[in-house]
Amino acid sequence: MITPRPSRAVAIGLALLLILALALPTTAQSNAASAITPVDLSQPWDGRYLIGHAWYLRDDSAHLTAEQARDLPLSDWRPLTLESLEQGMQSAPYWLRFAVVNPSKQPVGFVIEDEAPYRGYLALHVWVDGQWRSDIADRALPFSARSLKFPSSAAAATLPPVSKALALARLDHDFPQPNSLVQRLWSRAAFDAYAPRYLFSKSLMLGFLAAVAMVWMVFALLVRQRRLYYYAGYLSFLLMAWFQVLGFTGQFIAPEAPWLQAMTFHGPLFFATACAFGFARLHLDLPAHMRRMNRVFQAMTALFTAAGAFHLLNISRETEVLLTLLGFVALTLLFFVGAAIWRRTGKRYALWFTLAWGVIGLFLMLNLLMMFAGIEVGRWLISSIIDLIFLALLVEVFFLTISVAEWLRTEVRRRVEAEEEASRDPLTGLLNRRGFERLATLRLARQGGDVWLAALDADHFKAVNDTYGHPGGDAVLVHLAQIIQAHCRRDDLVCRMGGEEFAIVFHGANPDDAFRFVERLRRAFADTPTLFENRVIAHTLSIGLARWAAQGDIDQLIQQADRALYAAKEQGRNRVVMVETGNAAAGAPARA
Repeated sequence: MITPRPSRAVAIGLALLLILALALPTTAQSNAASAITPVDLSQPWDGRYLIGHAWYLRDDSAHLTAEQARDLPLSDWRPLTLESLEQGMQSAPYWLRFAVVNPSKQPVGFVIEDEAPYRGYLALHVWVDGQWRSDIADRALPFSARSLKFPSSAAAATLPPVSKALALARLDHDFPQPNSLVQRLWSRAAFDAYAPRYLFSKSLMLGFLAAVAMVWMVFALLVRQRRLYYYAGYLSFLLMAWFQVLGFTGQFIAPEAPWLQAMTFHGPLFFATACAFGFARLHLDLPAHMRRMNRVFQAMTALFTAAGAFHLLNISRETEVLLTLLGFVALTLLFFVGAAIWRRTGKRYALWFTLAWGVIGLFLMLNLLMMFAGIEVGRWLISSIIDLIFLALLVEVFFLTISVAEWLRTEVRRRVEAEEEASRDPLTGLLNRRGFERLATLRLARQGGDVWLAALDADHFKAVNDTYGHPGGDAVLVHLAQIIQAHCRRDDLVCRMGGEEFAIVFHGANPDDAFRFVERLRRAFADTPTLFENRVIAHTLSIGLARWAAQGDIDQLIQQADRALYAAKEQGRNRVVMVETGNAAAGAPARA
């Protein structure tokens, strides 16, 4: 079988398509270049991007001078478009090239501002009247050396009347990092009006974060909880990182310490990440719920603590960038682990924790996608990405604060329940002696007079235990507790002091009223024997009654009631004996 050969027309068509495909990039570039227009400085430039007005060039040699960059053919440059703003991880410097025009009869000043917060060097060179006019913003120099007293990188120049000039901006950094060509151009008057607003808004944001960090640091010192130390540390290191990102360290903290200004935000961010994992591990109680993940979080805490120390030694900035990206990705674990703990335990503070890291994780991933995936974003998002991330951080801090508050409320409730349980007698459910004395002391201090204490003791209880065994004795004690609770009011304190002894603190208007109250208890216990294993256990009760004296305390009141109880036993049991303020005032034996 003979395969037909392609016709000459098909071959020519394929060749034309190939030539067209190869020519498309050059054509597109030339079309884009022709669409680039000079910057007319007579128009109001109030922080607009240079998209459509500039070309960019990556200086792989890192040694280009302004003269060399000026003399490069335009074909070596690429037009600055919305899609080219994010350049990914780069260590090479970048150049921007644009033309500025001043058709007015007055000199016009303009400013270029670099919005990339992690870049510390910006140089502006303007070729005017056969010479270069340059301005440099460099974080490696003292802040006072800058011509513009502005926290982030910004450089200024002035264009003479009725003139046109070539402007070159060099953007440089010393190590690979996410590179963004997000520079804005301002007229000098607009920039001078913008700078105070910028300082005020950013100071307000940082001041709020500083206040929250300080509150939680003080609270952590008072409460002395490890998770609160981690949380306060997380907020504090985040604050340091943002001071560095926004350039406030150089302007306000250490204006004459260029070595500190030149340090990146990576170090505080590493310590913040370590604190985040330490806080999450304790806050979510991973040792009890997810042991393997607990070990992972311990390793993350150690890793980023070591990374923070590594940063202080200033050994390798390239490694720091990789660790920062690893930290961003690792922090998304907190959302999934928080969600898992919330599903397992149903704890509300775990839900708020999950929401907090869901918000910040979303913006972290968006930032990573912008840097590495090259996704297109609107101009509004580019211009406010820093503010949006900070807003997300504030939302995260708000949710985490709610989470910590929910945990504190849960902890207080748990401790109250534990203390309540520790203050209760396990057999009868009444207060034990410890809880009774604490609450009775508060009652005496609050109510004062007309407060009585009755000491009750089951008669011949040893004989009950000998005859019916300890289960029978326990049944009698439970029965007695039920009778006491049935006759007492809601605000009366009822206690099992130990063994077969009980005590009641109650309000009595007068001695007769108090006597009648405890007499009803004595009769009820004598008249209703305990049923135990189809047997009837008869029993009686002896009661000592004492009135609180204003100068006494609960121990003295108990002693007075015990003496009255002992008198009731001595007088034949099954009766009530009453004393007032230590003196025998009424002691008529009760009738069985």
